[in-house]
Amino acid sequence: MTTKPYGLYCPTSKACEVLMPRWTIQILGELWGGSSRFNEIRRGLPGISPTLLTKRLKEMQENGLLERVEDPATGKIDYIRTDKAAELDTVLTELAKWAQCHIKAEIALEDRDADLLM
Repeated sequence: MTTKPYGLYCPTSKACEVLMPRWTIQILGELWGGSSRFNEIRRGLPGISPTLLTKRLKEMQENGLLERVEDPATGKIDYIRTDKAAELDTVLTELAKWAQCHIKAEIALEDRDADLLM
């Protein structure tokens, strides 16, 4: 965990401690979308540094959200979502729906990157 814990015995707070370090949810989204290799995830998230991606993947593995699987024949590494992470699909889909309904377009478009969209 990279952030200071809230120090609360509250399930929502505990979930935030695991999911809220920057890029964690976006990495889950990349895994959900089919990326499984480091460079695939990195291409899908061009704003993340390789160092931070490595750190987040390790933290997510420690938190049981993904498995790091090495192919002994090729040495290639895949990052695979665990069942624990897959259970978040509905929650994250509903969070995205909420954002589409309640976050003003001007605010959402502040972070747009035309190069990324193209």
